[in-house]
Amino acid sequence: MSIKDQNNKYQQIIGKDGDKASEIKRIECEQRLIVERMLRLEVQKERLQNLLDVLQSLDSDQDDDENN
Repeated sequence: MSIKDQNNKYQQIIGKDGDKASEIKRIECEQRLIVERMLRLEVQKERLQNLLDVLQSLDSDQDDDENN
């Protein structure tokens, strides 16, 4: 579910009354969604770094084979 979809769902749950409690809950929800997205991006970053390391290792192995 995208952040926009989650925000829409959350807005339906709490309604659109402008009281402070609802606003605080909305902000907390947005913060949680941002943190979740950051965590997913961090996992993707680690995976990409691992792939890069493997590719560099393969490239290094190929260079070694060509020099021998």
